Amino acid sequence: MIYEILDDSGKVINTILADAAFVEQYYAGHYRLVGPEPTPVTWIITKVAMISRFTPQEYVGIVGATKTDVEGQAWYDLSQAANVIDLKDQRTIAGIESMVPKNLLTQARATEILSTPAQPNEIP
Repeated sequence: MIYEILDDSGKVINTILADAAFVEQYYAGHYRLVGPEPTPVTWIITKVAMISRFTPQEYVGIVGATKTDVEGQAWYDLSQAANVIDLKDQRTIAGIESMVPKNLLTQARATEILSTPAQPNEIP
C-alpha cells in the first residue's frame, strides 16, 4: 500500500510503499493511507493473448501469408515456439513491423499492438 509519512504538524514529508505493520512500527500515528500498491506494468503476454490482439481478419491474413512468405513463416514459427511473447523484444517488434509493408497490418495497428502493456487477462 502507499502511505504518506507525516511530521508532527501533519505535513507530508515522504511517500512510501509498505505494508501496514511496517508503517505502524516505524511511523506510529504519523502516516496515512493514500492508495493501493500500483499495478506493475509488464510487456510479457501469453501466445493466446498475442493472437487475440489481432482482429480475426488480420489473423487470417497473417496465417494465409505464411503459405507463400518464408520470412513471415519464420517469424510465425518463432512466435509459436516461444513460451511467452515479449512485446519489447526486438524480434517481436521486427516481426510485427514487417507486416506493415505487406499490408497485413496498418502502421497504426502495429503500433497499437506493440505499445499496449499487458492487460490482466494477458499475463502468463
